[in-house]
Amino acid sequence: CLYPVAPGGETARPDLFKGGLFVISSPPHTHSDALKLASDLAALLGGQPYFADPYEADGLMAAVHGLPQLSAAALLTAITRQPGWREARKLAGQTFIEATEPITHLDDHTQLGQSILLNRENLLRLLDDYIATLREMRDYLEAEDSESLSALLKEAARARTVWWQQRQKGDWEATPPPEIPSSGQFFARLFGLGGKPSKKG
Repeated sequence: CLYPVAPGGETARPDLFKGGLFVISSPPHTHSDALKLASDLAALLGGQPYFADPYEADGLMAAVHGLPQLSAAALLTAITRQPGWREARKLAGQTFIEATEPITHLDDHTQLGQSILLNRENLLRLLDDYIATLREMRDYLEAEDSESLSALLKEAARARTVWWQQRQKGDWEATPPPEIPSSGQFFARLFGLGGKPSKKG
């Protein structure tokens, strides 16, 4: 389900998870039967299993969960600190709601930002890329480079449209559906290709 739903059973429906991707991440020595059970559950709910080692899963979640939350927090902070916010707030509408909505999904119950700190390495890298993109847009604005700014915005809008169409259909083009690995294949991936990135410096 891509949009927030009201609590309770009123919004429940049989196809709630249809076309969804279920990330299955497990520690070493997980029995293959447990992986098979998780995969079967995903299929039963109408989704597809996606096997990822814990570090890979952290990186993916940082991009599509943590960074949007930090972006929404930065946007809110920058705007609400403006002297004109007292009046601007009266004009805030759907665009503002959608852009800042990720801040409502912080899942820390005791200390806000704790899960973000635990994924700091991935988020530091993503924040650097995000800041670089913002600076690129700022440079286009300062230079009044409408052609470059328009091209960047068109590409961003196109990427979003493509993703949205794929996500609604659960169709990821030529990407083959993930196969259920044997326990040996899963552990080989976990220790071979999915190791924790080494720290620089």
